[in-house]
Amino acid sequence: MLQWKKAVRAASKRKVLDAGWLILFLLLATKMIGGFLFGASQVVQPLPLPELRQGDNRALEQYASELILDEMTKNKIVGLSAAIIVGDRIVWSKGYGYADQETNKLATPDTIYRVGSISKIPNAIAVLKFKAAGKVDIDAPIKRYIPEFQIKSRFSTEQEFTPRQLMTHHSGLPSDIVKGMWGEQPAIFQSVVPLLAEEYLAYPAGTIHSYSNLGADLLGVMLERVSGKEYEAVMQESVLQPLGMVNSSYRIQPHIERKLSQGYNEKGQRTKDVAIRDVPAGNLYTSANDLGKMMIMLLNDGVYDGKEVLPSHLVGEMFKAQNDAVFLDGNFKIGYEFFLKNPSLAYVGDDFTHSGHMYLFHANVMGVKKDKIAVVVMANSAGAAERVNLIAEQLLKGAIAVNRGILPPKLKSVHELAEMTNDLQKTGSYAGNYGTIIGMLEVEEPRKGSYVAKLEGKKVNLLPDKDGWLRPEYRLWGILPISHPKLKEMRIAFRTVNGEDVVFVQLGSELPAVGKRIIDYRLLDTWRNRQGVYRTNDEENQLLGIDSLELKVNKQGFLMMSLKTDTKQAQLGELVLYPVSDTEALIYALGWRMMETISVRQEIDGEKLIFSGISFNKQ
Repeated sequence: MLQWKKAVRAASKRKVLDAGWLILFLLLATKMIGGFLFGASQVVQPLPLPELRQGDNRALEQYASELILDEMTKNKIVGLSAAIIVGDRIVWSKGYGYADQETNKLATPDTIYRVGSISKIPNAIAVLKFKAAGKVDIDAPIKRYIPEFQIKSRFSTEQEFTPRQLMTHHSGLPSDIVKGMWGEQPAIFQSVVPLLAEEYLAYPAGTIHSYSNLGADLLGVMLERVSGKEYEAVMQESVLQPLGMVNSSYRIQPHIERKLSQGYNEKGQRTKDVAIRDVPAGNLYTSANDLGKMMIMLLNDGVYDGKEVLPSHLVGEMFKAQNDAVFLDGNFKIGYEFFLKNPSLAYVGDDFTHSGHMYLFHANVMGVKKDKIAVVVMANSAGAAERVNLIAEQLLKGAIAVNRGILPPKLKSVHELAEMTNDLQKTGSYAGNYGTIIGMLEVEEPRKGSYVAKLEGKKVNLLPDKDGWLRPEYRLWGILPISHPKLKEMRIAFRTVNGEDVVFVQLGSELPAVGKRIIDYRLLDTWRNRQGVYRTNDEENQLLGIDSLELKVNKQGFLMMSLKTDTKQAQLGELVLYPVSDTEALIYALGWRMMETISVRQEIDGEKLIFSGISFNKQ
């Protein structure tokens, strides 16, 4: 995610058009909510899908190989494995390139990769198996299973979150605790329980989708408590063994190591991998064929090889949207660990996906439940995340064409307004300052009902459209309207949600909430005096590439925080900090990593800023 932000910031410097800031703002918003999972229309598109005929599996296999080899060549992907699942069979699987280039070890469908966040799928399956056995109530507070669990809260009506909310990322937990997450010998995942006692909830439970690896860790602890066994044993007995996933494990055992792929950096050079603390969230080692077995079970209502692994009604819940009543999610939908309704697969319906991204490894599972079709793609090269997602999508579209006889429709510009629930009130006047995921948005009302928006010094008019939506218009020198295809597709809405004025932005089919109005802001002198650059030497930061954190007060009197990364000092956003005390401030926006706390800690060598466990020293 940080690398993507860097690319966005670099793109903003090209300034093709002054209104380009709004495009970038919207692109980042959709990336944070759903676009990161589904790919984006602005990236280089893969080889187009040919006119595949129903039943022509040979043509699909030929296209799959051409697509994958083209992507590997253009993007320095050293090794890749993929599989297509239809009904109760893996109908095609193949490896490309090298699992270990130095030893000429070829990639195969049984090559083992790290699949990152795809680990959360079997984690959820295990939770649901314990629910089926009557050992877990997914709507009970997590404290029933982890009595010592504590987390600080600023919310007046505290609602304890549940395993269901953990599986849909609506618990309100912080996204991560970066300190101790990576390294040669990272902490054990059970350590997040005491660590979270020092953190704050970012949101009240059930308020907004905010992806959290910590939530998967808590589910892992719960599984250990209710089973009386170590996590690896629970997962082997509950999921991996019943599915015959012999090439899968959460530990590097001898049989795993023999088939394990090496990892490669962006230059195609073999690079040492790093371990991760958050085992339930991201440490599954598996192969394309093994993940294919898991997909067979899920596509066939919980049955694998003639035996029920998971009751069919619980499989159905995994693919059912669990957040229809969460207004801040816009039209984004999620089941249990599966992201639903990819806009580019709207012509099919009933689709699902989950991707997994480590430093050197990337993977994606994607499918259509009602048609019992799924694909698996995994690669061993840094920087391949976006391409792996696109390959998976193309393979799925091809499999749908061959097995269902439906080709994707030709791309059209999207001008239709996304649906928004009628339960949300329209904000009175939109004028004001809003904290968003890419900075402070200023909205002015020079004349009643006429609005101008400004972000980072760039201005665009907001003109009334249908149903209370606004459409952006850029005027050259403030006079000549300039047409731009992305501005034509873009719409903005201000709505009151849970008593707060929220900004929703639509680009194409996606509709995330990206920010909210700043009210009752008071810049405390203690925070004003902290302006300056703060650097970090924490080991975990070497992987994320964070160089420094800067605090400064803007012209409007708001404290802004920005991060800089890598040797080029690329700036990563400029976010509003909202002080809540002399020693704590919130990142004021909506979405992933937002509303989390920046705190101050006094130590022998001076004052430090702390974010996600990482400490920053003032220069």
